[in-house]
Amino acid sequence: LFGSDAVGGVINLITRYSAGPAGGSAEVISGTQGRLDLSGRVHGSVGKLSVLADGGRRQIEVTPGLSSESGAHSQQWDALLKARYDASAHVALELSGLVLDEKQRWQSGQLYNFADNLQLGGRLSAPVSLGTHRLTPTLYTSEFRHTPARSSTDEITVPGNTETQRLVE
Repeated sequence: LFGSDAVGGVINLITRYSAGPAGGSAEVISGTQGRLDLSGRVHGSVGKLSVLADGGRRQIEVTPGLSSESGAHSQQWDALLKARYDASAHVALELSGLVLDEKQRWQSGQLYNFADNLQLGGRLSAPVSLGTHRLTPTLYTSEFRHTPARSSTDEITVPGNTETQRLVE
């Protein structure tokens, strides 16, 4: 979901690994309400190894889900790294990692509200093909940290308690 209807943020799904020569791309988007999005991607293959790296920074002078624009600001940094090593025609090793850092600020009456979020994720898998059958043992790990805070100034004076969620499967 992208655009003004993306209430909780943006989901970026990258499902392919690089196959072929190295390449890359960059994108800059600027718009109303202080919107500035910068992103870039590089990919390539060397022998049996394919790598893709993707990153970006997004900011806008509003906070998603709030109608008031008074003192609002939302900023996000993200980075993704994916690698695949084809050990043989039937076995591969895949590794990926994600870091997403988001900061939201808005004013409500005389108080400023802050919501800082950090998400870390990783995946390790080893797809194995045996004839028409495919088995993919996979290990996932994820951590999400949310730190809310309030202040009478536009700077955090006393950080809130960080709430942490962890998942390993």
